[in-house]
Amino acid sequence: MDKKLRLGHLPIWLGSLLLALMGTLSACGKQEIPVLHTTISADGQIVATLLHAGTDKQQLRVRNLGTANSWHTLQAPPLTQSIRFGLQGHELLLTHRRPTPPKFTYLSKLDLDQPDKAPQRIYEAYELAFPVEVSPGQVLVRTGDSHQQETFSTGVYWIVVGPEKQIQKVGPESMPYAAPNIVGSGFFWMEDQIGINDEAHPKLHQFAFPGGKAPDIPAETFEKNTFNVICDRRADRCLRQYITNLRKGEPFIYDVEVMLGSERCQVRGVAGISDDVSITPDGKASVMSLASAYGNPRHVVVMQFRSNQCEAISVQHFNFEEK
Repeated sequence: MDKKLRLGHLPIWLGSLLLALMGTLSACGKQEIPVLHTTISADGQIVATLLHAGTDKQQLRVRNLGTANSWHTLQAPPLTQSIRFGLQGHELLLTHRRPTPPKFTYLSKLDLDQPDKAPQRIYEAYELAFPVEVSPGQVLVRTGDSHQQETFSTGVYWIVVGPEKQIQKVGPESMPYAAPNIVGSGFFWMEDQIGINDEAHPKLHQFAFPGGKAPDIPAETFEKNTFNVICDRRADRCLRQYITNLRKGEPFIYDVEVMLGSERCQVRGVAGISDDVSITPDGKASVMSLASAYGNPRHVVVMQFRSNQCEAISVQHFNFEEK
C-alpha cells in the first residue's frame, strides 16, 4: 500500500474524517472499528471513555482512579460524538446530535458528581465537536456551516461559547483539526508532514484568543517523525507521539515520549495504536487508548507524573470487563 494512503500519514483533520466515515460504515453493518475516545478530569481522579461514538451502540464508561471500583456505564445523550472533561470538578463536556436531520448538535455538560441529574444543554449549532474549556464557563468548540454540503466547502471554524451563550469566532476558517492545545491565552495544533515531506519538521498552527497572545513554539522542537503532540496549559510537559518505523514500509507503530522542558524520557509499554491522548491542565496525569493494531480492541492507559520529574511515576493499564 502506498504510504500516503495510510491513516497514520494523513493530516489530523482528514484522519478524523476517515474515522467518522468508518464509524458510519460500522453502523451500517460493515467491519467494526473499535475507536475509543478518552479524557481525564482536571484533578486526575476520573477517566471517561466513549466507544462507538456517534452511533446507537455508544458506550460512555467512567472509572474513579481513587477507589477500587471498576468501570461504570453511564446513560449519555443519544448519538454522543465527543467528550472532554472541563476545568471544574468532574463536569464532562460532550457533543451529541439529533437522531434526525438537520444535523444540528448540542453542546452539553454532565456533572459526574451528580449522576442522577440530566445533562445541561449549553449551546446548539451545526456539527459541534471537540469541546475544551478555556476558562471556567468558556468553551472552545468546533462548528460548521450548515450549507457546507451544498457548497462542497469545509465550512469549519472554531468558536468560544461564553457562560451567557456569547459567541466569539477564533482562529481561521477551514481548520478542521481535533481539539487544540490551549497554552496561556492562545492555542495551537500540530500538523505532521509524514507522507508529504518526511524530511520536514511538523507544522504548528498557533493562534491567540481575543485580547490574548498566540503560543510561540518553534516547529524544530519536535522531531521529523512526530505525529502529534499534547501539552499542558503552560506547555511545560508535552507528550510527543511519534512513529518508530517510519522507513520500514510496514503498518506504523506509534510510541510516546515525554518532554519536560529540555528533558526527554520514554514511557515503557505504550507502543501501538492510540485514538486519543489527553493531559490534565497541570500536566500531572494523562490518559490514552491503546491497542497493538488498528483493528484490535482498545484498553486504557493512565500515566501519573510529578511536577519536576520527566519520567512517569506510574503507568496503569485498565481493561474493560467482559459483559
